[in-house]
Amino acid sequence: MPVPWSTDVELQASLQRSTPPANPFPQIRQLLSSLRNTVRANPSDFRAFELCAEYLDGVFWRESVIRERAGKNPLNRKDAAALMGEIAERDRTLAAAVSADWDAGRFPDSLAKTGPLFGMRPKDQLVFQFNRAAEYSDSLSQRPDRFYELLNASGLAASAVAGNRPVLA
Repeated sequence: MPVPWSTDVELQASLQRSTPPANPFPQIRQLLSSLRNTVRANPSDFRAFELCAEYLDGVFWRESVIRERAGKNPLNRKDAAALMGEIAERDRTLAAAVSADWDAGRFPDSLAKTGPLFGMRPKDQLVFQFNRAAEYSDSLSQRPDRFYELLNASGLAASAVAGNRPVLA
């Protein structure tokens, strides 16, 4: 399972991977949504299960959407800025939902939520890591030129593609 990127280095590593993992979670979320009104016992457990599927869908979507859109046409500055805005908005919404779920069942100020714990890897601290990822995507949406530079370095920006075209004399 991919760990959501939350630094320039992690984003560039994600952009360099050849194929993103397949995302089965949109269909799973749709199925869960269709079953929601039939749940009679343990509705809070079912909502937590739905949130798990929503989280996994978000992480897999986030991992693939940049390459997917750039694969259709290299991204220009305007499209790159719009895409990062979309990623940041989805990240904010998901981070808020995951954080609220944490707060409902755990101490809201727990170090496991607010900081890295010794001996734990990013994949072991889902809430902390996703909050970092949401902060990072928000920072890139506020600085779209930085995001475009990262795309350009990865060959996914329109200027990178144009720079690789042969020049006719």
